[in-house]
Order: sequence, then C-alpha cells, then structure tokens
Amino acid sequence: MTIRMPRTIIVSNRLPTKVQRNNEGLSFKPSEGGLATGLGSIYRQDGNVWVGWPGLLVEDPAEEKQIAEALQGDSMAPVFLSEVEIENFYEGFSNSTLWPTFHYFPQFATYEPAHWQAYVAVNEKFCRAVLELAGPDDTIWVHDYQLLLLPQLLRQQRPDCTIGFFLHIPFPSYELLRVLPWRRQLLEGMLGADLIGFHTFGYMRHFLSSVSQLLGLPNQNGQVELPTRSVLVDAFPMGIDYEHYVQAAGSEAAQQHEATYREALRGSRVVLSIDRLDYSKGIAQRLRAFEQLLQRHPEWVGQVSLLMVVVPSRDQVAQYASLKQEIDELVGRINASFSTIDWNPIYYFYRSFPLEELAALYRLAEVGLVTPVRDGMNLVAKEFVACKTDNRGVLILSERAGAARELSDALLINPTDLEGMAEALHQALTMPADEQEQRMTAMRELVREYNVFAWSKLFMYQLAYSKVKQNTLATHVLDEKASSQLLADYQAAPQRLLLLDYDGTLAHFHPNPRKPSPTRSCASCCAPSPTTRRTAWSSSAGATVPRWPTGWGSCPWTLLPSTACGCARLAKTGNCFRSCATTGCTSCAPCLTST
Repeated sequence: MTIRMPRTIIVSNRLPTKVQRNNEGLSFKPSEGGLATGLGSIYRQDGNVWVGWPGLLVEDPAEEKQIAEALQGDSMAPVFLSEVEIENFYEGFSNSTLWPTFHYFPQFATYEPAHWQAYVAVNEKFCRAVLELAGPDDTIWVHDYQLLLLPQLLRQQRPDCTIGFFLHIPFPSYELLRVLPWRRQLLEGMLGADLIGFHTFGYMRHFLSSVSQLLGLPNQNGQVELPTRSVLVDAFPMGIDYEHYVQAAGSEAAQQHEATYREALRGSRVVLSIDRLDYSKGIAQRLRAFEQLLQRHPEWVGQVSLLMVVVPSRDQVAQYASLKQEIDELVGRINASFSTIDWNPIYYFYRSFPLEELAALYRLAEVGLVTPVRDGMNLVAKEFVACKTDNRGVLILSERAGAARELSDALLINPTDLEGMAEALHQALTMPADEQEQRMTAMRELVREYNVFAWSKLFMYQLAYSKVKQNTLATHVLDEKASSQLLADYQAAPQRLLLLDYDGTLAHFHPNPRKPSPTRSCASCCAPSPTTRRTAWSSSAGATVPRWPTGWGSCPWTLLPSTACGCARLAKTGNCFRSCATTGCTSCAPCLTST
C-alpha cells in the first residue's frame, strides 16, 4: 500500500504559466509576476500542485487534454472556463463589481445577479477541481478576490482540512462593503479559511470590522470566533524576489540599455512612472502634478523628463478606454505646451518591457513616481528600490499604497494633492546625495530582508500554527467506552452535581438575551432528585426565570453569572437571590459549597 505524504495545493484564478495559441500551435510561457515567483519554490516540490485557469478559452476537448497533460508535468492542474464564465465571472463580478468596490471606486461597480451566479458557479467549479486532488491532510492555500467563496466551499466538504486565504488587493471599509448585495456570503466564504492574510493591518482592521458589524461575530487580537472553530486574521506584507532584480540591474544587458537611453535623453534628468492601465493607479493625476512642477518651477523646463510606461490592460472596457484617452490627451497637451526642439517633457510608452529593459529604466531614473489612488501593495516601488544598487535616487510613494506602511523613507504623498505631489517632485530633484543614500539604504535593506520568500514562509508557518491552536481548543467527543463509564459512575454516586452552561446549551442563543429560556425537552432530563444539585452559568438567565417552561419550577437551581460578581440561588419559584462577598474565581465558592 502506497502512503501519500501531505502536500500543499495552491489555488488562484490564473496559473503561473501563460498558455497562448500561435501559428505553430500552443506555447507555454512562465509568468514573471510576484505571486508566481514567491510560490514557485512551493508548488514544484514534494508533489505539490497549483490549480488555476490557464488564461485561454479552450472549447476543443482534445486541446484541453493536451494543455492538461503539458501543465501536469510542471505541477499544475488547469480549470477551464467557458466564454460565458469568462465574461460573467472574470470580466463581470470579479472585475466590474469586486475590483472597483475594493479599490474605493463604487461609481464604477455593477450589481448584476447573473454575474453573481456565475461567480458562485465558478467558485464551485474550482472547489470540485481542488477536491479531486486534495487529501484529508493536505494544506490548501487560496489566493485573491476572484475566489472569495472557495474557502467555505472547501470547508463544507472537508471540515478538518487546513485552508489558508490571502487577499492581494485592498479590503475596503465596512461602509463600502455594505453596499454589495452579497456582502454576507463573501465574508462567510473567506471565513472558511483557518488563516486569512492581508498586506496591511489597515485592511485587516476593515475586515474584522465588517465581520463584527455584518455577521455579529466576536473577535479579539485578530482571532474571529465561529461557533465551531476560530479563524486567525493577520497582516503579511508581500515582497519581491530582491536578488533577481539586483542581478537584472547589474547585468550587462541592463547596463547597455541604460547607456543607450542616456545618450538618447541628452543629459535630461529622469522621473520614472511604470504602471498597468487602471483607474486605481492615479496615472492622470500624476501627469497633472508633473505639469504643475513645470509651471511652479520653470527652472526644470528643459532639464527633467517624465518617462512613463503604461502597460495595456482591459482597454476595451469603457472606463479603461476613457482613461486611456484621457492619458493620451494629457500627454499631448503637456508636450505641446512645454516641448522644445531638443527636449520633450514626457516620453510615453503604451506597452510592456522585458525585465532587462525595466531594470535599465530603474537604474536610469533619479526619481521613482509611484502614486496610486489605492493599491493593495504595489511591487513596482520595491522593484525600483531593489535596482538602485548605487543607493542613490528618491522614491515618491502614495500613502494609499500598501507599500507605504513599510517604505517610510520614501517621500509619502497624498495622490489627490497635486500641489503636494509637484512639491515632492521638486524636493526629490533637489535632495542632497547623502540624504538620498541614507533613505535608499534603509529601504533596500528592508526590501532585501522581507522578500517574497520570507512572505510565503511566514504565511505557511502561521497557517500551521493556526491549525495547532484550533486543535488545542477543539471539543473532544467522548467515545462509547468513556460515555458508558461516566454514566455508570454518575448513577452510583451518592451525591451528584451537574454544572451546565445556560446560553447555547440549556437555552438556544437569541439576539435578545432576555428572551431565551430552557427547552421543554431539557426539563425531562432534570427531574427533582434529593441526591442531585444543578448549577448553570449565565449572564442573562436570572431575568428569564419567570418564563421558564412548566417542570423547571420544581427543580432547585443555582445560577452563577458569567460576566459579573455574584451568585443567585433559585428556590422553587426562582425568585430568591443572594450575592457573594468575594471577587474573582472564588466568588462561586460559597454557592458551590452549599450545594
């Protein structure tokens, strides 16, 4: 018999490999994203596997089989989506409902029931795919906003499984989340995990507030208490592969590209902006701030240029197409207003660049301008820092990016304060070399130490810890032998004391603590007996005694308040009370002794 060792299953919307069609058939290209890099050392070892969508519409069963077999050899298991699912789940609910809401752009959010139904259906599809692979002792790590329901779906099928969840985008405040018609389902879906991770404590605080106000669940010190288990919630700032970027910046190819760029720029100083096309990135505000720099400080005209790279993304969607048009028009207007024969204020590229060229741009720039209106982390800021191997340069960073919680030596700005951003640019361009070096050295040390591998290692350690903590607090059910022995000892005892919890045991939980009373079925179990005394703990039972069902009045009871000093002895009418003279745990002693 073959014994399979426990393994880790990573689940995300997209696989770390891009599958594309070309004239020669299918091509498989590794993704260079931070998540793929950080988890690469996990999913390729010890029989682990990564489950996700290959990013391509596949309608031919033979092609599906070909892709599945090719990916299986690299420890991946594809989940194929139909055209309708891509439209309603991915473009619809994920990117037209959750993305704008979580990034504080509710005016762009849509609330289509068909999109929600597709979101549920695709999460269920992912659940089935994971269950086909997961054993009872496996660890499952679910990622990001496309799969918020998946942890709870997995928990329903595998109650004892170890499940982690990490959200890579901001978690909004309760006031924004409550706008969503499916807010409770989304929170309950996330709470299926044993450990829920966010980039910052701010996002964690918003989540705990929403859980408390929408679900009424108590939490303390980042631990949410569910009826049958606890869920740990914590912050895990994600890093980058620091050494990878350092090596890229030091490569011969990067240095050659840098030399070519410097020659073309004719000595102009460079402010660098790199972002994907998205309304959350603050690209238009960045352009207006640069324009204000040239207006407020005309000495920089002809001396400094903004080199702006915008990576294409979803530009067929109305909001993105409108943003692209706004950027194009702003670049044209600013260049038309300030350009000279031998100088351009803005160099604008609407395309992506390979790593060596990006590293060359990072090396070239004196100022990195990273000013999202809202961003979960923003790894571009950390990439810029990693590539400054000479410890020179200045990072201007939005206070609304998750990275701002770590990179405090950057010049932190409000991305909607255009004047403040313009002055930050002036400050960066005039900053003394020794101050640049002091700030950059501190940031580089932090980015080096808290890299993407430290992030994944810490999360997995905390996930294992959360499960151990759960197990130590878990209820252990008596087996048949122990139950029989307990019953026999109870029946043979000359004096018996029953210690019972009132709220949730003798009486059902109720929103109004004065409403619940013991169930009638419990009364038959507590018939009067001269050899048995009964004691219950409750913060509310004393006020409900007059409404207890018939049959309870003939049973003498001792009530011990669970939240205040004092004990209550109930006579047959349940109206006789007395208080303890002592405090703390010993306050119960007089009543317990007298029973």
